[in-house]
Amino acid sequence: MKSFRFFINTALILSILALTAMSVANAYIQGKRGGHTIVSSNLSEEDKKWIDDNFGHCETIEELIIEANKYAFDNFVYDLDKTILLPVQYFDFTRIRTEMGGICYDFACWMKAIALRWGETHGEETKAFVLIVRTNGTGHAYNIIKSDGKTLYTDVTKSAGGGEEGTAPYTFCYVGDRSFDEFASEYGEIIISIL
Repeated sequence: MKSFRFFINTALILSILALTAMSVANAYIQGKRGGHTIVSSNLSEEDKKWIDDNFGHCETIEELIIEANKYAFDNFVYDLDKTILLPVQYFDFTRIRTEMGGICYDFACWMKAIALRWGETHGEETKAFVLIVRTNGTGHAYNIIKSDGKTLYTDVTKSAGGGEEGTAPYTFCYVGDRSFDEFASEYGEIIISIL
């Protein structure tokens, strides 16, 4: 009887691991394409309306990134308490929008959702990526956004909570035709995951 239970438990655990691996692989593949993943596809109609109301007036991807960083600068706080949740981090657009706080992962997913929604409503083919990187033993998340033939880097975390004292909101820089790895390595970063 014990060996049968062991067999069943082992089979169950292996099934869960296989499903998890397939889910992670699918998210990775979708992330590599810059399209919707779980971090940007769970928008409610209310969330979509909020994005349209706050950022629908932006005419270019650069203007969108500038406006999103201004919004983060004026409204968001970096919530250190949420760093303890890193092993089980999830993204909920409504939570970030209403609680006005989070960590780098939250802000990068927020920006991805906004960029993809903006692209959909403006007829612009837009791809948005959340890059999760490690540098000097510390993890971080930021965005690479491709739209209108341009590739841009932005880091909403640098703007959240008013940025550093005496600074203006962070905006963006052009990546050019550098690969993600080339771009990250210029800053001593190693890419852990792309969503």
